Amino acid sequence: MTQADRDTLAAIRTLTRDGVSPSLAEIAAFLGISSRGYAHTRVQRLVAEGFVMITPGKARSIVVIEPLEVEIGRLVSIYGADAVRKAVMV
Repeated sequence: MTQADRDTLAAIRTLTRDGVSPSLAEIAAFLGISSRGYAHTRVQRLVAEGFVMITPGKARSIVVIEPLEVEIGRLVSIYGADAVRKAVMV
């Protein structure tokens, strides 16, 4: 995770209020960047890395995935859901 990733994730966490995630414009302003497009790129990088989820086509739908969920997701992508489920049930 790069410093830009950490900054973007911190911005999302800080700006999320009452379960409503920030807009790209709010994230850009918080980070001191002038481009919503660049904020979008940074959010998409977090999606690709598994740190946040978004609902395509829906505004303010960024959800931070907590660390345990990230690790379980990685394990599922490597070993498959059934193997992880069996390992957890042991």
